[in-house]
Amino acid sequence: MFDMVIVLYKMTASESKTVQSLKQLLSSTDYPELRQIYLIDNSPTKNQPEQLAPRFSYQWQAENSGLAKAYNDVWPQSVKAGCKWLVTLDQDTELNAAYLQKMISAQKNATERTALIAPIIYDHNQQISPVFTTSLRPLHNILPTSGNYTKDVMAINSGLAVALDFLAACGGYNEEFPLDYLDHWLSWQVFQTNQTLQVLAVTIEHELSVLTPKTLSHERYQKILAAETHFYQTYHVAQLPAFKKQLLLRGIKQLFQRRVKDALWTLRQWKNVGGTNGKQKTNT
Repeated sequence: MFDMVIVLYKMTASESKTVQSLKQLLSSTDYPELRQIYLIDNSPTKNQPEQLAPRFSYQWQAENSGLAKAYNDVWPQSVKAGCKWLVTLDQDTELNAAYLQKMISAQKNATERTALIAPIIYDHNQQISPVFTTSLRPLHNILPTSGNYTKDVMAINSGLAVALDFLAACGGYNEEFPLDYLDHWLSWQVFQTNQTLQVLAVTIEHELSVLTPKTLSHERYQKILAAETHFYQTYHVAQLPAFKKQLLLRGIKQLFQRRVKDALWTLRQWKNVGGTNGKQKTNT
């Protein structure tokens, strides 16, 4: 048995690809393994959906405290209800019957070491998840296919099933990453505890805004960069030297793209994490 949680932001349930595709799937097949679907609305104004099916519940969180807090509000309820898994979803992921069927089957057959179960996710023609974490430019390299992985893979939050025993052992979602890089931390945590990430032989579609950085506001970019820096300085420290090099190259590229504010912020961060003379922070 499993629950789902969908986080909405400045989008109603009727506008959400995730909610609408899921409602359509549930109208044709019952899927009794799915107990509850939590809609957590982080929008500035409340948009209570009309005529929600019994398995859907709606909660408005006006403070918009991000994904980690929303997930942490939900998963203890799932444990209490006897669920073994929680599936996390963004608002712009299109689900299909093959995904639900394979996800349910994988959960039933999962071993004790399986911490995460992930689909293969595309944004149009580009596979965006899962990716290998041996490179800081993972979309430019070979990408994972279906199978079981014991190291060096990251799967994004949307469509991801998390074993609740594993999550409880982690102390829940890490609220040091309220939004960005939460999925990086969670995948990293799997391999730190010698567990497995299973990738399903099924694909779903998802719109990933960070693939088009020119559309990101400077304020949004600052938050992403802060989370990225914290992750590599504090957790995945083996990649810190490569990350510092990437910051320098990224800042130069942003200058050529005339994204001056972003470039200056990137180069400032490069200097703060060491630049040419800094010392690497160790994980304690």
